Amino acid sequence: MTVSARAGRIDFPKPPVWRGGSAGFTLAEIMVAVIIIGIITAMFLPQYVKTVENSRANDAVSVLQMVGTSNRILGVDSGGFYADAKVPGGTAVAISEGTCNGAACGTNPAQPPSTNARAQCDLIACGYLAKQTWSTKSYNFMAMNGAASQTDYCGLSAPAGLYVACCKRNGGSTPYSTWGYTIDVNGNVTAYGNAPPAPS
Repeated sequence: MTVSARAGRIDFPKPPVWRGGSAGFTLAEIMVAVIIIGIITAMFLPQYVKTVENSRANDAVSVLQMVGTSNRILGVDSGGFYADAKVPGGTAVAISEGTCNGAACGTNPAQPPSTNARAQCDLIACGYLAKQTWSTKSYNFMAMNGAASQTDYCGLSAPAGLYVACCKRNGGSTPYSTWGYTIDVNGNVTAYGNAPPAPS
């Protein structure tokens, strides 16, 4: 900055003018940047997916414990008759808000085929389990009658046992689509399909 001979006038320097070369990035520089971003994404995306699936599995175990505990209490109140996900015909169906959230206690139309179990929706209709939006969950949940082969329900490779509930990943990519859990009459949760163990 210079002061002119004329009083009160200040001359500011002119900004430098760019000469030579083009402003911006070359195609090669942009390609290198894209390749680097692709490599970083390829390295960290699988770990991100695994972290998300582990979080979903932890949430599923929490809900499964609620379903299992509710079914165990129902079994005590009903003289050993647990809720059962099977409908007439012997097919086990997942808990659904469309069927269960509006059902009345003891009058649910999806009655199990056996006389030694209660309807699955009685867990919600009779106040043992809170109403939830089941269809938005990452896992499907089923009540079990406490004396059934687990493979009849969630389709996991588990031995026969005294299970009160199970859940299996609803969709998802391999290997996460095989993840699932069971809970038995003693409250023990077991993982299947290489799912992470239940938090202690």
